Amino acid sequence: HKLYPKVPVFAILPIWRRDHDRVTDIGTFDELRSYLTEAVKPYSNFRLLDGYNYVPHLEEAFSDQYLHPNDFGFEFYAKNLIADIKDALDR
Repeated sequence: HKLYPKVPVFAILPIWRRDHDRVTDIGTFDELRSYLTEAVKPYSNFRLLDGYNYVPHLEEAFSDQYLHPNDFGFEFYAKNLIADIKDALDR
């Protein structure tokens, strides 16, 4: 940020995962999303992208059925990520 303040940096919030409602020692999935959202606010060149809906919320889109997208899931991830980057750059 300090060296290249005019270069956009994309921060991607986590994608959906089957166990998104699980509570861990560090909190919930939604609390993590809120923390990351707040963490990028001080940086004017950061663009926050919401990855939650990049991959369909279907077990068939994940190689382990809950967290890591497979080829089918990554087709959606790539298409949606590219669209969000283009949209963010247009703003």
